[in-house]
Amino acid sequence: MAKKNKAPTPVEQAVGILKDETYQTMVGSNLGQDVALYGTLGRDAVRQGYREVMNSDEVREIKDNDYQERLARGERNGIVGEPTPLTNYDVASNIAEMQAQSRRTINLGKLEEVVRGVAGDGFGFKVPAELRSFSFTQLAEKIAGKKNLTKKEQEAFETFQLLEQEYNNSIAYNAIQTGRSTQLKAVGDELAEKYGRKKASKK
Repeated sequence: MAKKNKAPTPVEQAVGILKDETYQTMVGSNLGQDVALYGTLGRDAVRQGYREVMNSDEVREIKDNDYQERLARGERNGIVGEPTPLTNYDVASNIAEMQAQSRRTINLGKLEEVVRGVAGDGFGFKVPAELRSFSFTQLAEKIAGKKNLTKKEQEAFETFQLLEQEYNNSIAYNAIQTGRSTQLKAVGDELAEKYGRKKASKK
């Protein structure tokens, strides 16, 4: 008898969202358009990548699933008409919120692993063993309860903020690099076609 696939745990779901390359490109392309942080080169590089990812099969599936779910919900409640389809803005905003929530769900040790995978070999930061079990959620709950953080908890909170910023910077830089590579390839393909035509016409 075949084993049933186990449903992913909340931590596995969170890690999956943070590692999803389509989500990274989508949010990173938006972040990369901040000229103050990434310059005009970054902004121009990510625009094409953003257009491509928003026209991908995965994003079309997200929009379609959302539309069908809301249509079915309306029908169950006797609502006449059809829901408005999600826009690219809606999808990107929802994914950014999912990423933020996912970062806050997992502990610092797991978050470090995710950021290391996104940032690459140059990422030299390591969360001390004493802080690895802390998560943003548990620290935020203590703050919301107007309880003072211990010195260790404060350092864990600051470490989370550091890793969160590094995650966002990394997906933005990756989106910029991908965009620049795409631009360069497009120019190369155009030149190859142009000179290929010239070569063929001389025969």
